[in-house]
Amino acid sequence: MISFSLAFGGIVFLFAFSWFKEAANEISKKDFESAADDSKSHRSYLLKIFFFDWVISIVGVLFTGILFLVIFNIFQYLQETYL
Repeated sequence: MISFSLAFGGIVFLFAFSWFKEAANEISKKDFESAADDSKSHRSYLLKIFFFDWVISIVGVLFTGILFLVIFNIFQYLQETYL
């Protein structure tokens, strides 16, 4: 049950983050279309965004999973103590 909570927390974060990134990609498309002359700067910009998003995804999945585990443990403790 604990590993399910950790996995569920990670899935919830990835869903929310991918939804956010879809909106950010729409804005980026408009910016790239307006300034399509310098492709080298676009590549370095996209590489920076990729690594930043990768780090955010890893950290977010871990911390959201840990948060779900903490909430699960709190409710389990309350159940054992008061019921």
